[in-house]
Amino acid sequence: MKKQTVYEQIQCNGKEIRQAIRCWKDIYKYGCNDTCYPDGVNLNLIHNHVCYHKDKIRHLCSGSGDNPPPEFYLPTPPIVDSNYFAKPKSKRAQRIMGRPGWRCATVEQISKKTFNNTQMSLF
Repeated sequence: MKKQTVYEQIQCNGKEIRQAIRCWKDIYKYGCNDTCYPDGVNLNLIHNHVCYHKDKIRHLCSGSGDNPPPEFYLPTPPIVDSNYFAKPKSKRAQRIMGRPGWRCATVEQISKKTFNNTQMSLF
């Protein structure tokens, strides 16, 4: 298998950012199928993936002099309460919440923010 060039790695990470943000929005609105954890846990994991890919792009661009792809400038999805459910009355949510000690430890400060979908402008 051919090794990717730095430019290809940057573009690949940009694509991963776009897919992760799309997935984050979908889970935030509709929930996911995870049988063990609330939607908030998965949303925060996706938030971390976006941060990872942006950091990877930053590192690759600083070493190569290439410009970041447009996805680099997309807003990072916010951290949400780990106990968040998109559909708290669903059977899945009720089953998870019905377990003894179901609440996830939330150490981050959570504010009631929605995802700001406006892209930073370069012009």
